[in-house]
Amino acid sequence: MNTLKKKLSSVFKYVTLSSVLLFAGVSKVFAEDGPGVKEDELRDLVNGYVDPIKNVLIWVVPVCAAIGAVILGIKHFFKNEQEQEEFDLISKLIKLGIVAGLIQSIVIVFKIFGVS
Repeated sequence: MNTLKKKLSSVFKYVTLSSVLLFAGVSKVFAEDGPGVKEDELRDLVNGYVDPIKNVLIWVVPVCAAIGAVILGIKHFFKNEQEQEEFDLISKLIKLGIVAGLIQSIVIVFKIFGVS
């Protein structure tokens, strides 16, 4: 119970800090001369968060998928014949490729909606 309380407290601190930093970044977005939002400032703010994510996804996802495929291949290689038949390497590799493709398509969705 005590460790759960510590973990929740830690999560609350990080959420609070993130909220304060986000508010500090958003505060310059609102127009000073009346109602409205400075669209350029808002676009820069959103791109400031989305661009690093997009740039990391471009190369991290294929690298992680390749490492995962190698690990699956090594696991399959070191099993005996009966375990190899039960392991079904091809379906696991296909699932890995589908997941990697879906995650990689997030970049395409960002471009479609003009986020970046």
